[in-house]
Amino acid sequence: MSDMLQDIMDQFDIENNFDYCFSMYCNYLEREGKWNLCENNNAKNNYKCRIRKQYKGDTDIAERSREFKKFETWIEKRKQREQKEAEMRAIKINRQDREKNIVLEKQSQEKDKVIVSLKEQLKLLQEKHDTLLNKYLEECDSDSD
Repeated sequence: MSDMLQDIMDQFDIENNFDYCFSMYCNYLEREGKWNLCENNNAKNNYKCRIRKQYKGDTDIAERSREFKKFETWIEKRKQREQKEAEMRAIKINRQDREKNIVLEKQSQEKDKVIVSLKEQLKLLQEKHDTLLNKYLEECDSDSD
């Protein structure tokens, strides 16, 4: 579970995985229709260029823009959602495993009871066999006299 959470943290790490995060965010903006009213791709390309420059620190702007902060916020929310979903999947899998273990434990106990019963039956059959064998041997001894 911790590996999965670490993978999510790495996936949504803006500093070390900017291109992936920014690509996801741009896809989100595209789906939300941010550039629907634009007649050409200039607005979208300019936006992407500005955000990349702010990430690299190439701009004269002392601090990052409101749009960049929106990007960071969206990535953080997405990371938290992914982590929560991973935790929920882990909880569900854990619950399913416990339920399966309970069923398997019951089956194992039932099989153990069957084994004990069969051992007792085998013991009784062995005793009957021994008794019959002893009677037969006694009859054979008495006939030989």
